[in-house]
Amino acid sequence: MESIVREMDYRKVKWSVTIANTKLCAYAKMKDFRRFKGVILEMEARNVKPDIVTCGILYDADGSDFGFGFDELDYRIKMAFFGDAVELKTDPLVLVAFGKGDFLKIVEEVDHTRSQSWSYE
Repeated sequence: MESIVREMDYRKVKWSVTIANTKLCAYAKMKDFRRFKGVILEMEARNVKPDIVTCGILYDADGSDFGFGFDELDYRIKMAFFGDAVELKTDPLVLVAFGKGDFLKIVEEVDHTRSQSWSYE
């Protein structure tokens, strides 16, 4: 993973929320909290705005005893890190590769429920 990151830096690949979320998913799967948190800090430093997938990754990481507590999440919310987080800007291939976490499944279920038309007929 680190060799890919170094190669991207060498080639001056511009960071995006897709790249950040890919790294977050990979580090979450590896249970590498230090690098996971480093990606969050790097997103802030490079002004990469998170999306709903980022929120889901952080939520699921907190729920898996990963060590990324809600105090960290609350701090990021207070710093307006999640200003436009309701948008989905991540390439869908990331979700195909890593799967949808519990958070995104819940969001999809709520969205589906709200979008249904109800009638008494």
